Amino acid sequence: MRTLFFFVPLTIGVGAAAAFSIVGPQGVFVAYACASMDRGERAGCYETLIPDVTAESEPVLALELIRNLQRIDTALADCHAAAHRIGEMRATVDPARWADLLSSEPEDGICWYGYSHGVLTGSFKREAHRDFQALIPTFRTFCDADRSGKMRSRVSRQACLHGLGHALYFLADEDLEAGMRRCDEIVEHPYERAMCLNGVAMPRFGVHGADRQYFASSAQAREAAESFCRSLSSEAYAAACVRSSWMLYWNDIMDGDGIDALCGRFEDVERSLCYTRVFVGVGWALRHDPERLARVCDRVDEEYAGRCFASYAFERTANTGGERGVPYGLASCAAAGRWEDACVSALAHDIARYAEHGTEERKHICARFPERAIDECVNVP
Repeated sequence: MRTLFFFVPLTIGVGAAAAFSIVGPQGVFVAYACASMDRGERAGCYETLIPDVTAESEPVLALELIRNLQRIDTALADCHAAAHRIGEMRATVDPARWADLLSSEPEDGICWYGYSHGVLTGSFKREAHRDFQALIPTFRTFCDADRSGKMRSRVSRQACLHGLGHALYFLADEDLEAGMRRCDEIVEHPYERAMCLNGVAMPRFGVHGADRQYFASSAQAREAAESFCRSLSSEAYAAACVRSSWMLYWNDIMDGDGIDALCGRFEDVERSLCYTRVFVGVGWALRHDPERLARVCDRVDEEYAGRCFASYAFERTANTGGERGVPYGLASCAAAGRWEDACVSALAHDIARYAEHGTEERKHICARFPERAIDECVNVP
């Protein structure tokens, strides 16, 4: 017989009755359906079932269910993928209402980002929108402020531009180079443009690597992808294409030096962008299982090992309330062994971007870190 007690010891240590009070009847149904699976399968089960059982609910209630389930099962470490599917399903019903769908939910971190990316993907896959020129004025300022009118943090703006990249890919009729040129037209800052380029390139290889055919790819498939990426007209386009094809190197990533082989070919900023992008993708593919992630992180170039562990720590932080989730991120860094200090340093750098340099908000966020990391956090440009 299945039981709801399977996940309780992972987090809050309560019984099934208390779990019911947290997740409600929809959450109990989902948890019961997924209960007998191992961690990875359970995460996939949640990502499939949550959007289905909340199909008639308001988006805010669907995202609330995800967050409540996260409180009782750490297998749902990443709410982005499930929220992405919720947003895409909503947009499929009425693609022309994409702006309304994005204005109906307060922005509250990574669940929102997943939902908004799904709305943009679902809307612009359809035939309702093909006039990019008419959308340029909207898109140029779309990521400046959130739906309430508050100016976005850098984290929020970059996440928004990534989602906008999904829309640009489909607006360009899935022509990768044409979609990337549109990033150039609407985004001026080079690093932010790279986030847009990542968003354009991701659907080419399956959003979130969700199309598992790529994980079993052959050497010929990798060579074909690299040849395609090299054919693009700029180095920035080619680099975004390559780093978005990380799942083609899956066996090498798990068995050896796949990440270094993929990212070591780049220099400076492009190298850092590659490692960061691949770490996030691998974390999602491994369902943020800390033991499996540690095996990957322990094998990467020492310069990036702390960043590898911090990518998981940042996801835990972002999934549990942004800067309010710093204790969860620090707990993840504590499991990084000899890379703990490097992990904390990288995490502080990432979390600092929730607030602008020199503000009281930045100081408040950084005060959540150990003393050795506070100055570094405060001084992130």
